[in-house]
Amino acid sequence: MTDGLIILGDLVLFIIIMVPLLLGIAWKTGYLRTLFTTIETGNIKFVDAGETNVKTYINIPGKILQGGEIINGNPDAKKGLMRWIQKKFGFYWVGFAFLGRKVHTFSLIKERESRELKPNMEPSAWIEREQAKPSEELRWKFPRPVLVPDVKFQDNIEANILVLCKFEVLRPTVLMYIQKGSFFENLISFVRSGMVNYCKEMSADMFKSSNLLDGGDMSTKIRLAVNDRIEDEFGVRLTGLAVPIYNMSRLAEEEALEAAELARLNGLATIATAEANARAIVVKANADAEAKLIDAKAEAEADQIRAVASVADVVVTARTFKELGADPNIAVQQASGVGRATRFADPSSKVTTLVDGQSNVALPLPQKQVVLAER
Repeated sequence: MTDGLIILGDLVLFIIIMVPLLLGIAWKTGYLRTLFTTIETGNIKFVDAGETNVKTYINIPGKILQGGEIINGNPDAKKGLMRWIQKKFGFYWVGFAFLGRKVHTFSLIKERESRELKPNMEPSAWIEREQAKPSEELRWKFPRPVLVPDVKFQDNIEANILVLCKFEVLRPTVLMYIQKGSFFENLISFVRSGMVNYCKEMSADMFKSSNLLDGGDMSTKIRLAVNDRIEDEFGVRLTGLAVPIYNMSRLAEEEALEAAELARLNGLATIATAEANARAIVVKANADAEAKLIDAKAEAEADQIRAVASVADVVVTARTFKELGADPNIAVQQASGVGRATRFADPSSKVTTLVDGQSNVALPLPQKQVVLAER
């Protein structure tokens, strides 16, 4: 009985020691790799039979895969030999290669933001890229930098914007087998579209004063808009977004400022021209009114002068007739006749004779007797 227990203990000890050793040897030689695979914590792996997905494994604490969707759950709740091997050794069953079982591989280009981001750098240098490499594992949560070039604001200023995105896989097979290897490019296009639509509703100054950190107003609005498009179609969710750096076009900014200043100066010039024209019109109107008033006064004064001159002419003529010996009353009539003849010779004249104009002017004719010189 004692010997039997000793042999049984030795056998158990041998199994405990040898099984891991044999598994390690088999893994190192590559034989076991055709039957099992390993998965890093936080990653997802796919097993194919030919070109068809037959198994999807996740190694995410607190998460399980149910109905093709990653949900909250306890992975240890699942029992069985394979689960025990997964938990004990980290091996996940693939299957026999001769049956066409293999781990799914896909091409992956790793990208990250530059370690030394500077505003004066070329925007293309903000992102560091590695060469495309085959990969077997998909990260459950993965970051992705996105360069959004030539974003135009309301005031026509353009900017290059670097956006740091964080994605979370919801349905792994949708992302890997339906979108295939182009899912990164497609996700990036939706982020770019969301950023462009967000910026076109504001000026460059409004963008500068916005909260560009993850969790701010910008992040919330763009995430909601992008997730409406990608959750069902791609089986992935945008969980975070921030802008660490942007570079506005100085030329475009200066052109916008110059255009605004030119518009302001043109407006001032237009106002000044209008005011000058108005003043000129007022001055001309005043000058015309004054000129007309002066002309009217001059015409009236001229009429008075012509009237006085006409009267004086009649007086002088009458005096001359009297000196020649004419009767005083006859002399006045004869002088008036001379004035009448003058008026008829100049029809435009406004001067009337004493008789024709029925003037009440009293002409003081001299009564002194004049002796004509003998001839």
